[in-house]
Amino acid sequence: MPSDGSPAPSRDDPPGEPPALRVGVIRRGPGAVFPAWQAHCLGGLLDLDGVEVVLLVSDERAPDRDPSGVPHTPMPRLDNLLWTMYHSVWIRRRSRASRPVSLDDLLSGVSEVCLRDEPPGAASGRAGALDAIRAADLDVILDVESSPISREIAEMARHGAWSFGFGDPQTSGDGPACFWEVYRGDVVTRAALEGLSGADAQRSVLYEGYVKTIRYSYPRHRDAVLLGVADWPARACRQILAGVPPVPTPVPAPPAPGSAAAVPTNREMVRLLGVTAWRVAGATWAALVRRDEWNVGIAEAPIHAFLQPGARPQIRWIPRARGGSFLADPFVADHGDAAGVLVEAFDARDGKGRIVVLAVESGGGLGPPEPAIEAPVHLSYPYLIEHAGQIYCVPEMHQAGKVDLYRATAFPHGWVRCATLIEGIAIADATVFVHDNRWWLLCSVEGDHPNTTLHAWHAADLSGPWAPHPANPLKTDVRSSRPAGAPFAHGGRLYRPAQDCSQTYGGAVVINHVQRLTPAEFAEEPVARVEPDHAGPYPHGLHTLSAWGQRTLIDGKRRRFAPWGWWWPLRSALGRLTAHGSDRLGLRRPLGTACRRE
Repeated sequence: MPSDGSPAPSRDDPPGEPPALRVGVIRRGPGAVFPAWQAHCLGGLLDLDGVEVVLLVSDERAPDRDPSGVPHTPMPRLDNLLWTMYHSVWIRRRSRASRPVSLDDLLSGVSEVCLRDEPPGAASGRAGALDAIRAADLDVILDVESSPISREIAEMARHGAWSFGFGDPQTSGDGPACFWEVYRGDVVTRAALEGLSGADAQRSVLYEGYVKTIRYSYPRHRDAVLLGVADWPARACRQILAGVPPVPTPVPAPPAPGSAAAVPTNREMVRLLGVTAWRVAGATWAALVRRDEWNVGIAEAPIHAFLQPGARPQIRWIPRARGGSFLADPFVADHGDAAGVLVEAFDARDGKGRIVVLAVESGGGLGPPEPAIEAPVHLSYPYLIEHAGQIYCVPEMHQAGKVDLYRATAFPHGWVRCATLIEGIAIADATVFVHDNRWWLLCSVEGDHPNTTLHAWHAADLSGPWAPHPANPLKTDVRSSRPAGAPFAHGGRLYRPAQDCSQTYGGAVVINHVQRLTPAEFAEEPVARVEPDHAGPYPHGLHTLSAWGQRTLIDGKRRRFAPWGWWWPLRSALGRLTAHGSDRLGLRRPLGTACRRE
């Protein structure tokens, strides 16, 4: 890796091809060893066709910082001693995000310059470094250390200089990334990819997200956030390559360095350890003696009625399941003389979901559950589609790492698997619909933040091929991302129900107004929030709205005291372990299904 300050090569792209995005990376210190989250960030950029990392800038002017942006001090102060020990022993050595990763192979041949302040009267090595950065002809400058970027450097890149920001930009100051949210017990934590560009060095937000705070563990929360934001620069570059760069949102200037508490004091560390221990104990106790139960209800109002603030239509709940099982995720379809509601039926005895049908009775009620679709993996969210005179179902099966399409042969009980839409990705709550003469699949993806991101695929035909949206993930917000039912149109607008999982999984439904949805763009804003009826039999959650003419299907959650509630999950886990072991020995046949394959 050249380190003599020589400029990177100028553009030399093949004729007829668009020029590659040239990226320069600012980091602390020389070399090609990065913390894991930064290595993941750079790896995502290097994997993109049309993106080149052409320059590494070692910025020795900035204070020495840890991978979350916290300045190190040569001699720790006594009132911060516990933080220093905690950070050195636990965070630096045990953190997945901070694990050192060498990128020597990927960055070999990339030019490197060193940026440092020179004493007055000395030969200007800094001027030479700035000349090398300018000569590199950069499109983007990415600072992976979250250090302050000067205006003169930001002006050297066509799309400005990018860096990460964590917490409220007006109050976060120089504190450890994501620390104070855990300390205070905040429900969500903000993260952002920020940009600095233009002659006036306007600071803006390119991409912003809100993730659920893991309040019982600062190390786990820090890892999840840092690793979760690592692909945001690649996302922004994909949008630029697609011709639709991210729209920057101006933000006020950040607080002056040191304006907020930077390093936790000994008293604050003692309090943190105490409250996190208390939260762990509370969560463990709740897991042992409380269980979530879901049930399906019929709201006597059309789905657009929920756009009104405080809407409280009358709800008729069906008889709840017995024996620790429950019903959830209702979707309805009418097909000639047949009408049926497909729901997930979760059986606590084996920890597995199946798709069952509730027949629509003459009086408008719902009959008892009957088998519809079963598979070797857990099934849920039986999303229904009516197309070309046929009824299709797209059940969630993220454990299988694919999205299968089922066609009704004798609706609502007979089904056949007819296609695989997407495979190789653990997709949750696939929601398939037509918008502007194009098929869309919106979903969440299982991972570090399974309820936080919204992804999209699109196709000209239901059978595919399906192409990922270049802006994936379209959205990172645990309060309004994961789908919660079929989108619906009202008053010439498209609305999308989504889950609010910030307090608890399926805590409420947020209805978003989809403003733009094209193969290159996406924008939506929350316009209504549907809370569970806190005075009703299911006061603790609601995570599906499904249109049914002048009525709406919903589901609701309640937490029930169950002193032996731990037994069923343990029995289910042991059963899966035993089955897995038996399968490996050839002593057990694969689980059967209630549908055949075409």
